[in-house]
Amino acid sequence: MIKISGQTTRSYIFPAPLDIAFDYYRDIRRLIAYLPHIEMINFDPATQNFRAKYSTKEIGTYSINILCDLEFEVDDSNYAFHVRAVDRLPAIKPQTTINSTLARGYFTCDSYFSPGKSNGETSVEYHLSIDSKLPSPKGLRFMPGRVVSGIASGITNGRMKEIADGFINNSISAFHRAAEAGS
Repeated sequence: MIKISGQTTRSYIFPAPLDIAFDYYRDIRRLIAYLPHIEMINFDPATQNFRAKYSTKEIGTYSINILCDLEFEVDDSNYAFHVRAVDRLPAIKPQTTINSTLARGYFTCDSYFSPGKSNGETSVEYHLSIDSKLPSPKGLRFMPGRVVSGIASGITNGRMKEIADGFINNSISAFHRAAEAGS
């Protein structure tokens, strides 16, 4: 098994007042589209539960696929969003081939919004993490598990930073495009 764990925290300034920024980020289906390497597989608007897939190709050869069952919680009184792992959706059977692996993972995201220093800005802080135990692709079985897990966790931490930075850039760019189109 490959044990991976990755996390990162980011703070940034969003170019809109608090209420507008919080409302903009309220749509989880739109937000997932801003996250590199992550796609929404399905969504239940009644429960705010959804399945997302983290997918990346590493070392130019190995496809890593992690399915996460999640719940989106909005905390209006504290201007916060929380994405939490749930186990209420259909089971995920681990799979492996010579150069790919798929298994269940556990993703969390906590986002906190507060007024920015300047009028018309919002300060956003968020923390992302992912954990999973994946079956080793058959092409990696000759390497010691501890070595593979160490390499995989290092790569995953790098990917989490890439996802966080991509999310910031993508969401702010989309907000600017929507503002320009609405003018």
